[in-house]
Amino acid sequence: MSESLAITVIFILVASTLTMVESVNAQSVLKPSVPEFTVEMIGPSFDIPPTYSFNSNTGLFDANDGYHIEYSTVKIVINNQPFSNQTNFDFLYYNVRIKPHNYVDSYWNELFHAGADGYPIQTLSNYTTIPLSVEGAQVLGVTIPTGAATDIQVEAMIGHIGRNQTMIPYPYPYVFFGETSGWSKTQTVTLPPKIPFSASTTPTPSPTPNVPEFPWIAVLPLFTIMLLVAVKLKSKPASALVKRKSPQAKCK
Repeated sequence: MSESLAITVIFILVASTLTMVESVNAQSVLKPSVPEFTVEMIGPSFDIPPTYSFNSNTGLFDANDGYHIEYSTVKIVINNQPFSNQTNFDFLYYNVRIKPHNYVDSYWNELFHAGADGYPIQTLSNYTTIPLSVEGAQVLGVTIPTGAATDIQVEAMIGHIGRNQTMIPYPYPYVFFGETSGWSKTQTVTLPPKIPFSASTTPTPSPTPNVPEFPWIAVLPLFTIMLLVAVKLKSKPASALVKRKSPQAKCK
């Protein structure tokens, strides 16, 4: 019993010490500025081919139409802010959240978390670019829907990612230790709707050229001229074009 109690006390002291260290490090981190960013829709466009599924009720195959989608990516371009990593322990991260336009705040969905792949880190250039896939792009995770308006916000984060020793269950989950800027102003992107193949591939009929009709007013003079020529030829006497042979002289 005494050994178990001693181990429990040591464990609590170690966990408390680590928590205090994390708290001190977080307090020494500067608060980042609220990020400024722009949103761009980029290609290439792509097609979703039609699919066929067997309907056990009818015994037939049901066809699902294919679609053409104009944009494949929504690109978030963030203006980088000054940051000096003197300890090689903290980094400047960004997080993104989205929701359907004009929905209440409970619909916000954060796209990045401390675990898994973590948060995007600010690049060394003037901008940090975060690409988001569009609906139908055959990728896992959250995508931007087509034919709808989507609200986007960005948050800056200075700190580091580590395991929280005070949270259960074991293994302790990864969390972010540091300071955040708070969420930016909302920008809204509206992607064009999907175009069914039946609408996008049907050729537009070319206009049939108008063939000018021969006006009847021009037929009357032509008919008159032909009639006059026929009457003239009929009234003219036939010329005698037979040439008589001269008599030949007889030899005595």
